Parts: sequence; C-alpha cells; structure tokens
Amino acid sequence: MDRCDIARAVVTPIAAFTGNTVESHKTLAPILKKNKRLVGGYTLLPTFTREQGPNAPDVINHAFANGFRLFRLFPLTLNYTLDDWCIGDLLQYLQEKRLPVCIWHSETSWSAINRLCTAYPELPVIVEGSGKKIIYYNRMFYPLLKYHSNLYLELHGLLNLGLIEDIEKFGFANRLLFGTAMPFADPHIAVGLVCYANIQQAHAEEIAGKTLQKILDGVTQ
Repeated sequence: MDRCDIARAVVTPIAAFTGNTVESHKTLAPILKKNKRLVGGYTLLPTFTREQGPNAPDVINHAFANGFRLFRLFPLTLNYTLDDWCIGDLLQYLQEKRLPVCIWHSETSWSAINRLCTAYPELPVIVEGSGKKIIYYNRMFYPLLKYHSNLYLELHGLLNLGLIEDIEKFGFANRLLFGTAMPFADPHIAVGLVCYANIQQAHAEEIAGKTLQKILDGVTQ
C-alpha cells in the first residue's frame, strides 16, 4: 500500500471463500482494530445453517462491531443463490443499514445483478471484476448502470484503452470504485488506470476513493 500510495484498503481473508469462512474473520478482526487503514470485507453465508449466527441482524451487527464495513457474496463458490428465499433476510438488513454488498461478476449473472438492484434499490451493490475481465461485459453493465443508481463497478478489470474516458462520457464516473485485486494483481495497474485517464480531476478523485468513502459514510447505525 505504501509503495503504491494507497491510503486505505478493503481487505478480505482468502480463506473466507476458499476454506473456513467463520474462523478466517476471527483472525482478521484484531488486525482491523490495530490498523485503521484497513476496512474489513466480510463474506456472508445464508443464515438458515446458523454457521455465522442465528439471524441476519446478529451476524451483520457482530461483523460491524469487529471492523467490517463491506459484505461479500460468493454464491457460486459457496453453493447458494441470490434469491430472497435463500438470503433475502441478509439483503434486507444490509439495505436497512445501507451497508455495501460486493459480488464478483463471475459468481453470478448480470440478470441476477439486475434483479438484486431492482429488489433492493437502497442497497449499494458493487460488482467486482474477477476471472474473465469485466471489460467483456460492457454491453450489459452500461444499461444496468443507467437503470440502477445503486450499482457500482470496481476498477481493476476495466483495461480497455479509453474505457474509463468512455464511462465518464456516459456520465458514470461516479459509479467507479478504485480496486486492485491485490495480491493477485499488481496494484500499479489500477493506480495507472486512474492517474493516466484523460478525465476530469474531480472524477479521478471520486474514483480514487471519495465515492467509496461516501458509501461508507452513508451507513446507518
């Protein structure tokens, strides 16, 4: 982070979606309390198995108290669905608290993202690039950005030449959030996408951190 002039970062244990979801959060929590430059990303599981707690408020409030401010969903990897009958209680409570939810586009479909944004219009929904680069889906994410003011895209996979400028031209610069995919990718790539984009300075500052900070500041307690 210091090497790339990154002041703050959202961090999630890799083991949260590859190993022991519950225990990995316990390992990260004391680190978050010591280092105020880090914001926790909490990987949620459906509540009916009671693995993380008995109900959505207990799970989410406990995570919040331990420094987690963003909540991640991995429905494909962790074997559940985004439908209300499966995680509707979690989504409803996240919306009540205005807590952002983040999902890799490779973990779901764009139609499911559309349904999610429609059903929960006050829930900040962040789509993060992973696997196949998100640039291959611009014919889908452009109309979704138009229809859903609560939808945001994470930056690091938007590598096409001139794409950041194109997103600004369509009026969606304030829907881009800086992200690096570190440690899987060199963070300098994402830094360069912001620093060398031919866009307004105010928009570059929003992408670099102001928009995400605004989302986090909007959380109700």
